[in-house]
Amino acid sequence: LVTGTNSGIGKQTAIALSKNGAKVVLCDLEENPETLYTIKSMDGEGIFVPCDVREEGQIIKLMETCKEHYGRLDFAFNNAGIPGESAPVAQCSDYNWHNTLSINLTGVWHCMKHEI
Repeated sequence: LVTGTNSGIGKQTAIALSKNGAKVVLCDLEENPETLYTIKSMDGEGIFVPCDVREEGQIIKLMETCKEHYGRLDFAFNNAGIPGESAPVAQCSDYNWHNTLSINLTGVWHCMKHEI
């Protein structure tokens, strides 16, 4: 399982894992077919499951899908994250603060909680 697979490190990690024989569950807010297409074009195996890591219920469904499709979860890379808006502390909005923490910290914690 790799979260945040639409671009960057998550995308490249999913592809690298597939090259090494892993059956990869890709996860992001919305499907970007490019990552899964790349994996399948190399005769790799994978599925995409949309998931907002800010929502624990969606993470639970993600884990259920992993188990239903592959029988178990052997490895997870909780990569989904955002940089948040760059601003001095006094000018940082509450939304920016809470959204960034919700994805980068709480999302990882909820993923680990249900992966374990």
